[in-house]
Amino acid sequence: MTSLESARPGRAMAWLVLIITVLTMLLLSWHGLTDRDVWLHARVGRDILSTGRVPSINTYSFTAPEHPWIDHEWLFQILIAATGPTTDGQGPGPDHVRGWNLLRTGLALILALVLLLGDGGIHALRRGRTPGHTATLGAAALLGLGLLWTRLILRPELISAILLVVVLRSVEKVLARGIPHPRSWIDPRHPAGRANWLTVFWAQIHGFAAFATVLWLLAALAVVAAPTLRTIAAPGAGTKRRWRTALLGAVCAGLALAATPNGYEGMLYPLRALGQFGPDHPRLATVIAEMVPTLATRDALGTTLLLFKLSLVWSMAWIVLQWGRISLLRVLVLLVAAGVALAGQRGLGPYAVAFVLLHTRLDGMPRWPLAHYLPTRVGFAVALVMLTSVTVVAGGWWMRITDDRFYLAEGVARRWGEGLAPAHAPVAAARAVGRLGPIRVVANIDAAGCLLAHGRPLLFIDGRTEAYPPQRWLDYDDLRAGGTRAHAQLARWQPDAVCLTLAGPFDSLAHQLQQDPDWRLIHAGPVGVVFTPRAGALTDADPATAARILLAGASAPGLTTARAADLTLAAAALFRLAGDRGRAAAALATGAHLRPDHPVLQHNLGNALMAAEDFAAAREHFRAALAVNSRLAGAALNAGVCAVHLGRSDDAIVEFRRAVAIDPELFGAWANLGALLAERGDAEPALEALERALALRPEDSALQTRIDHLRRRPAR
Repeated sequence: MTSLESARPGRAMAWLVLIITVLTMLLLSWHGLTDRDVWLHARVGRDILSTGRVPSINTYSFTAPEHPWIDHEWLFQILIAATGPTTDGQGPGPDHVRGWNLLRTGLALILALVLLLGDGGIHALRRGRTPGHTATLGAAALLGLGLLWTRLILRPELISAILLVVVLRSVEKVLARGIPHPRSWIDPRHPAGRANWLTVFWAQIHGFAAFATVLWLLAALAVVAAPTLRTIAAPGAGTKRRWRTALLGAVCAGLALAATPNGYEGMLYPLRALGQFGPDHPRLATVIAEMVPTLATRDALGTTLLLFKLSLVWSMAWIVLQWGRISLLRVLVLLVAAGVALAGQRGLGPYAVAFVLLHTRLDGMPRWPLAHYLPTRVGFAVALVMLTSVTVVAGGWWMRITDDRFYLAEGVARRWGEGLAPAHAPVAAARAVGRLGPIRVVANIDAAGCLLAHGRPLLFIDGRTEAYPPQRWLDYDDLRAGGTRAHAQLARWQPDAVCLTLAGPFDSLAHQLQQDPDWRLIHAGPVGVVFTPRAGALTDADPATAARILLAGASAPGLTTARAADLTLAAAALFRLAGDRGRAAAALATGAHLRPDHPVLQHNLGNALMAAEDFAAAREHFRAALAVNSRLAGAALNAGVCAVHLGRSDDAIVEFRRAVAIDPELFGAWANLGALLAERGDAEPALEALERALALRPEDSALQTRIDHLRRRPAR
């Protein structure tokens, strides 16, 4: 037989797939600590160890005291406390988080090995697959890591991903072996008992454990949908008995969710979590980036979103080609995971795992288009070319990961190596707050967890969505808005301090407090600032002095150019806070010279030049930012505004269209696009653009007047 199906890969080909996957996982997971939640987990874990009990109420807030809290991550929090740095009153700093980095990397490597070796081990790769299947698995694994990297952070979901793979395979074995004996459901040596005990363990780690119940329900659906399919059929067991077994497994998994210190509340947690997204609740996606629908992501993940779309097409083609040989349960899991991923960025992790699992198990030889017409040597050569291409792509990616180019283009703060990612965790600001004692602090959620790890303040709010009533999140929105709404919130809560991270949504509030005579700045650091009420003997901090210190630090020997550029970006934010826009622009120019492919620096430098009315230079910097990160809708908008000032209306229309394609909710782009199209006489598209702008700001009377005037204008 001469076909691609008949060829057998050599040992070297199978090991190459494994090595590429493991090494890529290592490089993606060994990065600076960027996990905002890890600080909160460390604090809770230490409290559990010191008190000997799992908290059931919110004890970390002064705005929601005694609010019920289902701590479904308590065992993970103990693990974080045990592997994290010891505190000495100052809290952990950039040079004391190696244990956490090792833990994250270790869990990531375990996940890689479980994914590739779980379905029969390396022998299945070497003996049970054709060269084409081995090469395809290598490509699928690399594509899966192109999605999974976003979730390779120190969160309990990393352990959830490992348990998802193991429990899924246990469920498949239950279906394949037939009806288990009643004792098997509690015997860890049997797949049914193993699935239940793993679910009990999973429930102590993460609320995602509820997916174990979903796995059994999907298994029942698979049995009913395709009772004779070889991938789910069990010898000697009828369809009814098999789907009843799956339903019994779902009941056992549900009961396992209650086997936690939270009791039945733990079993009900998934339903309560879904209740946070009801129509009468605040839109958490506007506050927490990972809850934004994946395809609606702004300013980041351009390549990752492209790979996500590619993986969806790839998956559908693979399912069609291998139908009858592919695990129907894994197909259903992939479909559910795809829906979760579309609903929010957080779902990219489970989806990436499900995508790779779709390729690791086939019942029989895979089907390939035109395979029967290819001689064996040709088929093997095609597979070798595929695997060579995977190796080349992986090598290119490794170079970009270790040089920060990939992360800069994707718009995230990760930096290769140990320590804290710069411009991320406000450690110095948190230490300043800690020295004030157990006080009430208003902070944005980016700073909240870090504050808890460096002292014992009571917070306005932190990142635990389930630990606060909906009204607190509405209050948080008011705080983000700045102006009179934020002033009213501060007057209502009367905090002892305000700690904010700079260069984000709370930048305007920081400038507002800097100008407010009732508040004084007592700390200005590379990431965060701290304000206290004016009364008191505390010394005022000078943001300009802090900025100069950061600029001096950017030239320290041994510092990577990406880290140095981050420091100049932070220095520019502090100069702006001090009201010195000239030095802020100079700091940005220094950073852009150090790292021309730093899109945030290029964008901010463009803003500074546009404010100085140097529109030609500003436009070039906006375009440079977009050349690196094509998801920067604000840079496209501003490039269009500069083009308008330069009299290049056609170029401006192109930029405005690009901006709204990235972010359909960008008011300024729609309004400017409509105005330019109206001037050009394109009444219909102009009306459409202006109406989209009005839908975003229905209270804009001037815009409504312009629309009415355009409608009355006679057609040309």
